[in-house]
Amino acid sequence: MISFLIKVLRYEAIIAKKYGNPDVVTGCSVHPLAWLAAYHIAKKYNIRFIAEVRDFWPQIWIASGIKKPNDPMVLFFGAIQKWVYKHADRIIYSLNHGDRYLCDELGVPKNKIFLIGQPMDCKRFDTNKEKLYLLPPQIYNFISNGFICSFAGYYMAYEGVYVMLEALRILESRDLPVKMVFVGSGQEKEGMLNYIKENKLQNALIYDRIPKEVIPVLISCSDVCMAHLAVQGHKEVYQYGVSKNKINEYLYSGACTLYGSFYHDDEVSESGGGIVFEPYKASDLADKIEQVYYMTEEERRQYGIRGREYIKNNHSVEILADKMLKVLFQ
Repeated sequence: MISFLIKVLRYEAIIAKKYGNPDVVTGCSVHPLAWLAAYHIAKKYNIRFIAEVRDFWPQIWIASGIKKPNDPMVLFFGAIQKWVYKHADRIIYSLNHGDRYLCDELGVPKNKIFLIGQPMDCKRFDTNKEKLYLLPPQIYNFISNGFICSFAGYYMAYEGVYVMLEALRILESRDLPVKMVFVGSGQEKEGMLNYIKENKLQNALIYDRIPKEVIPVLISCSDVCMAHLAVQGHKEVYQYGVSKNKINEYLYSGACTLYGSFYHDDEVSESGGGIVFEPYKASDLADKIEQVYYMTEEERRQYGIRGREYIKNNHSVEILADKMLKVLFQ
């Protein structure tokens, strides 16, 4: 973090000399020191300083149980946070309910904050989803029949991979022709393979990561897309929402999104593009999958239509680019 700050201060004059003085500067909280670098540049050139917030440091540490409220690092970054929010001309946040933290808890004026979520290149997605030939043969053959539930992401416990496999075990015991395909990587891959073997699951495929441009093909061929974002014992971690490209892609895919979350005011629910299930409860996920399985084709299609419309209207590159320009320059 410190090395980044030092490099910005060292090279910003060189960049300005080569490309011209900046008109506005945005500091994005990959870490909070990026804000300080941006503030320095804003003052030097007498331009607008925008603080962009991707994660609420240090709140996320406290909510996840990583650090205590009186930890020196929490106090240090908390002080930076308050100072930056006070001195920024405008604040951009990407979490759907981030205003509850910024305004309700920290007292930031509402006219100073602007929601700009994760952008979605809908045109590129629509082009890529037609490239069926890019699917690895093993995946192509696996999804050629049956009711397909897909997962794309990290093989981590908080991503719900074992919850999903346990749900599949329940569904197989009900003799439902449901298949689950997983593409990704992560530390739980070996454990997932062992779970499949120990429970004699017949309809699961664990695959490695596939190129990002192939993801639209897979999830557009699926009946259900599965996501799970919850930390056991720390419900508050995602209380202000999530900012995940994966959720955008799921909702835009045309499939019904099933999302494991402690909260029901998320974009999956609000868009009407999916259904929320209780996190870490495989039986609830199994019931929700069975619910979607027994829907009519038209009922399932409506979830996809609502999800696509929501993403087009709220996350498309074109929509967010216009919002960004207004925040930066108006």
